Amino acid sequence: MSATVAPAPVALDAVTVRFGDYTAVEDVSFEVPHGTFLSIVGPSGCGKSTLLNLVSGLGRPASGTVHNAILADGKRIGYMFQRDLLLDWRTVTQNVALGLEAQGTPRRAARAKAAELLPTYGLAGFESYYPCQLSGGMRQRAAFARTMSTEPALLLLDEPFSALDYQTKLKLEAELLLVFRRSGGTALMVTHDIDEAVAVSDVVLVMSGRPGRIAAVHEVPFAATGLAPFEVREVEGFGHYVRTIWQEIES
Repeated sequence: MSATVAPAPVALDAVTVRFGDYTAVEDVSFEVPHGTFLSIVGPSGCGKSTLLNLVSGLGRPASGTVHNAILADGKRIGYMFQRDLLLDWRTVTQNVALGLEAQGTPRRAARAKAAELLPTYGLAGFESYYPCQLSGGMRQRAAFARTMSTEPALLLLDEPFSALDYQTKLKLEAELLLVFRRSGGTALMVTHDIDEAVAVSDVVLVMSGRPGRIAAVHEVPFAATGLAPFEVREVEGFGHYVRTIWQEIES
């Protein structure tokens, strides 16, 4: 007797999205198995962020189906954007606590938990600082801590590190992977950075030009090594994946 395979918590089947007469994505199908870090790359305007919105429940397809068992079961979803979206009038601790407060955690308890998390994200000593007093990397760390404070079962990332300098990006990629592996959750990331996608992902999905379709799917072996993203970039075979994906996007 064969073992029963659990269905993927996130799956899109023949999804098409239109905005008026404009078709953003067409006939897109893919699955994100539990515990998988999947990245979506492709040219600008191919509908990458549109797919994230579908998975989050913020959008609906014109045709096809979107299955999100995590959302249907009432489990937490974390959504992190390119901009940190910190509230200028709240301190770092108060910003990190915001997600917990929104979920009904009493303010004092939420802020106490947020304060406990700050050292994990390199923010110890900055509890009472305001966003205007932080560097771009520290602001993004605070946004990441806010997203992860609710312990989401599904993490959605829309170009989370694209506005950062290269060194800060590498550090935050490493922190992201460390927290993700500990959480045992599932992640779906949109990025224009092919190196980043190959360095952090189990699967890289390549989109065509608009209307966005699936051009290729790559299972990437590097995340399973446990190496940090900056170390993965030096591993033999890394450049092959980057070149192949680049050529697919260009063609």
